[in-house]
Amino acid sequence: MDHRQQFRYDLDTLVKIEQDGQSVLATSLDVGLTGMGCVVTTELAADKPLLISFRLSLKDKPITTWAKLVWSYKTNNKWRIGLEFSELDSGHHRAIADFLSNNWQVAHPA
Repeated sequence: MDHRQQFRYDLDTLVKIEQDGQSVLATSLDVGLTGMGCVVTTELAADKPLLISFRLSLKDKPITTWAKLVWSYKTNNKWRIGLEFSELDSGHHRAIADFLSNNWQVAHPA
């Protein structure tokens, strides 16, 4: 099932997700300019905002932003979720754009 509206690039990193004062760790699957896909072991409420924090690489500073859960489905006792960034600041947007551009060039050399 592909719910993406923007190009995504594979990204395997830990994502801290906070909702209603509770924190859970997720594993990212991919990232794009408008959101990311993750796998989490805890079901999240779709109607409540999420504060997420993740790194594009070990050397990068964490990106922390508000997101909303736009879809989810359960598979093998885990939830596959789609997150949409809702308050991504311009510096973090640029960092993601640079990450996507750099990795696209590595994966698809001229």
